[in-house]
Amino acid sequence: IPQTTAKKTEGNVLKIAHADVMQGWRHIRAAPQIRRISLAKAAWGLGGGASVYMLALLGEQLSPDRQAAAIGLLFAARGIGTGIGPVMGRVFFKNRNKWPALLGVSIIISGIFYGLVGSMPLTYLIAIPVMIAHAAGGLNWVFSTVMLQYRTEDEFRGRVFSTEWLFVLVADSFSILAASLILQSGLMNLQNTVLVFGIIQVITGLIWLKSVVPAERATQSENNSKRTP
Repeated sequence: IPQTTAKKTEGNVLKIAHADVMQGWRHIRAAPQIRRISLAKAAWGLGGGASVYMLALLGEQLSPDRQAAAIGLLFAARGIGTGIGPVMGRVFFKNRNKWPALLGVSIIISGIFYGLVGSMPLTYLIAIPVMIAHAAGGLNWVFSTVMLQYRTEDEFRGRVFSTEWLFVLVADSFSILAASLILQSGLMNLQNTVLVFGIIQVITGLIWLKSVVPAERATQSENNSKRTP
């Protein structure tokens, strides 16, 4: 596939890396349609990062005598959901104009089902809502990646994705640190903490629908008006 890419820069590796990151950041700031979607995975991670971290802790409490098996089951459920979500989403949501709203809905669905994990009795049945939560999370991940690929020019695509990954790492790290501090301090027990971070995801998804989706619709209307003779 023909691509327009920048020439390879020669010089100090650290300086080149810093320059590339700054160029990617400037490009994201200058392009709202890219900036909005570049935050989709991080928005999921604000609550989801801690939830994934707590899966191992849930497995330990789920079966003290068979901790490895219990943890493996929960992470298997996570993996199955992550695989199913994007495939099903692609089957039922072919209109890409609806994808920005779907990103927010996916965050809300993840939060609801992780909230269910934190609310229901601690049995192996929690694997089911874990799977559904990560089906929504997988859809968020894949659909936002595809949208960024389409929206970003060839020359900046690598830098934009690197900057997006930085957003994800920051969101996940903040989320995991917050959950760790809550649990370490004894402020809440494990399941209540899972519930709280599920609620955080729901709130984040609602904020996405309230802020990002109207901006996306305005951009779509503007683009449609430009195409109209």
